Amino acid sequence: MIVDGEHNTMGEDCWCNPRVEVMQNGNKVIIHNDIEPQEAKEMSNILLAIASETNTASLLKAVRKSRKMSILEVSEKSGVNRNTIREIENGNAINKARLNTLCSIAKALKCELRIELKPYEMFTQEGGSEWQATKYE
Repeated sequence: MIVDGEHNTMGEDCWCNPRVEVMQNGNKVIIHNDIEPQEAKEMSNILLAIASETNTASLLKAVRKSRKMSILEVSEKSGVNRNTIREIENGNAINKARLNTLCSIAKALKCELRIELKPYEMFTQEGGSEWQATKYE
């Protein structure tokens, strides 16, 4: 059984009887059992890419290949020039790419682009006292 903190079902049991798998990098992934075998294989490949790719450029390429899409197909769906997509995937233009360009590519790949800002410190509060910052070592 999955705890609500791991599977957001608003306190209800999920009808699909999902399971939690822990990736090599420590991330937890919820696997739902309500998808077709081909979708499950595609999703498995995408999850493997998320766990193993070390940068955004290679992750975009891995997801595109998992979805069995050509650069031309991504270009047509995203409205981004195929040469730009190729340069981004190769890592040559990823640092110069505009945020809306990356969002368009992500949407064409049926993905959500997320940017996470995490402070270097860990903030804690004990018993109603003020917040305290501890630097990560």
